Amino acid sequence: MRTATASTARQGLEFASARFDVIFLDIMLPDRSGMDILPELLTAYPQTAVIVNSGHADIDTAVKAIRAGAYDFIEKPLSLDRILVTVDNACTASRLRTENVRLSQTGVW
Repeated sequence: MRTATASTARQGLEFASARFDVIFLDIMLPDRSGMDILPELLTAYPQTAVIVNSGHADIDTAVKAIRAGAYDFIEKPLSLDRILVTVDNACTASRLRTENVRLSQTGVW
Protein backbone atom coordinates (compact mmCIF):
# COMPACT_ATOMS: atom_id res chain seq x y z
CA MET A 1 0.00 0.00 0.00
CA ARG A 2 1.31 3.41 -0.99
CA THR A 3 0.45 6.62 0.86
CA ALA A 4 1.26 10.29 0.49
CA THR A 5 0.45 13.38 2.50
CA ALA A 6 -0.12 16.83 1.06
CA SER A 7 -0.58 19.99 3.08
CA THR A 8 -2.01 22.14 0.29
CA ALA A 9 -4.57 21.71 -2.48
CA ARG A 10 -1.90 22.34 -5.10
CA GLN A 11 0.37 19.64 -3.71
CA GLY A 12 -2.56 17.26 -3.33
CA LEU A 13 -3.59 17.69 -6.96
CA GLU A 14 -0.01 16.97 -8.03
CA PHE A 15 0.15 13.83 -5.87
CA ALA A 16 -3.24 12.63 -7.13
CA SER A 17 -1.73 12.00 -10.56
CA ALA A 18 0.01 8.97 -8.98
CA ARG A 19 -3.45 7.30 -9.06
CA PHE A 20 -4.50 6.39 -5.54
CA ASP A 21 -7.48 4.17 -4.72
CA VAL A 22 -8.62 6.55 -1.97
CA ILE A 23 -8.02 10.23 -1.30
CA PHE A 24 -8.81 11.90 2.01
CA LEU A 25 -9.69 15.51 1.30
CA ASP A 26 -9.94 18.10 4.05
CA ILE A 27 -12.29 21.00 3.44
CA MET A 28 -10.03 23.56 5.13
CA LEU A 29 -6.81 23.81 3.12
CA PRO A 30 -4.47 26.81 3.25
CA ASP A 31 -4.61 27.62 -0.46
CA ARG A 32 -8.09 26.46 -1.57
CA SER A 33 -11.22 24.87 -0.22
CA GLY A 34 -11.41 21.11 -0.49
CA MET A 35 -14.94 21.55 -1.85
CA ASP A 36 -13.45 23.58 -4.71
CA ILE A 37 -11.02 20.85 -5.77
CA LEU A 38 -13.42 17.94 -5.23
CA PRO A 39 -14.90 18.24 -8.77
CA GLU A 40 -11.39 18.43 -10.26
CA LEU A 41 -10.35 15.23 -8.52
CA LEU A 42 -13.53 13.39 -9.47
CA THR A 43 -13.24 14.44 -13.12
CA ALA A 44 -9.54 13.64 -13.45
CA TYR A 45 -9.64 10.39 -11.44
CA PRO A 46 -13.17 8.94 -11.62
CA GLN A 47 -12.13 5.53 -10.24
CA THR A 48 -10.67 7.11 -7.09
CA ALA A 49 -12.87 7.29 -4.00
CA VAL A 50 -12.63 10.73 -2.41
CA ILE A 51 -13.46 10.85 1.30
CA VAL A 52 -14.07 14.38 2.51
CA ASN A 53 -13.32 15.27 6.13
CA SER A 54 -13.54 18.35 8.28
CA GLY A 55 -13.66 19.50 11.84
CA HIS A 56 -15.43 22.72 10.90
CA ALA A 57 -18.31 21.48 8.81
CA ASP A 58 -22.00 21.00 9.40
CA ILE A 59 -24.60 18.63 7.98
CA ASP A 60 -25.18 20.88 4.96
CA THR A 61 -21.51 20.66 4.02
CA ALA A 62 -21.52 16.89 4.35
CA VAL A 63 -24.61 16.64 2.13
CA LYS A 64 -23.03 18.97 -0.45
CA ALA A 65 -19.86 16.86 -0.50
CA ILE A 66 -21.80 13.62 -1.05
CA ARG A 67 -23.99 15.22 -3.72
CA ALA A 68 -20.85 16.53 -5.44
CA GLY A 69 -19.57 12.95 -5.69
CA ALA A 70 -17.54 12.32 -2.53
CA TYR A 71 -17.56 8.69 -1.52
CA ASP A 72 -18.18 9.63 2.11
CA PHE A 73 -17.83 12.43 4.65
CA ILE A 74 -16.09 11.90 7.98
CA GLU A 75 -16.19 14.49 10.71
CA LYS A 76 -13.15 15.21 12.86
CA PRO A 77 -11.95 14.03 15.25
CA LEU A 78 -11.44 11.00 13.07
CA SER A 79 -12.30 7.59 14.51
CA LEU A 80 -9.82 4.86 13.56
CA ASP A 81 -12.61 2.27 13.31
CA ARG A 82 -14.65 4.51 11.00
CA ILE A 83 -11.59 5.24 8.85
CA LEU A 84 -10.72 1.55 8.49
CA VAL A 85 -14.25 0.53 7.51
CA THR A 86 -14.67 3.47 5.14
CA VAL A 87 -11.30 2.91 3.44
CA ASP A 88 -11.97 -0.82 3.07
CA ASN A 89 -15.36 -0.12 1.49
CA ALA A 90 -13.94 2.67 -0.68
CA CYS A 91 -11.11 0.45 -1.96
CA THR A 92 -13.61 -2.25 -2.87
CA ALA A 93 -15.77 0.29 -4.70
CA SER A 94 -12.71 1.73 -6.48
CA ARG A 95 -11.59 -1.71 -7.66
CA LEU A 96 -15.11 -2.46 -8.90
CA ARG A 97 -15.24 0.82 -10.87
CA THR A 98 -11.85 0.08 -12.41
CA GLU A 99 -12.92 -3.46 -13.33
CA ASN A 100 -16.16 -2.11 -14.84
CA VAL A 101 -14.19 0.26 -17.06
CA ARG A 102 -11.80 -2.52 -18.10
CA LEU A 103 -14.63 -4.90 -18.95
CA SER A 104 -16.57 -2.30 -20.90
CA GLN A 105 -13.46 -1.44 -22.93
CA THR A 106 -12.79 -5.08 -23.81
CA GLY A 107 -16.35 -5.68 -24.94
CA VAL A 108 -16.84 -8.49 -22.42
CA TRP A 109 -19.52 -6.51 -20.67
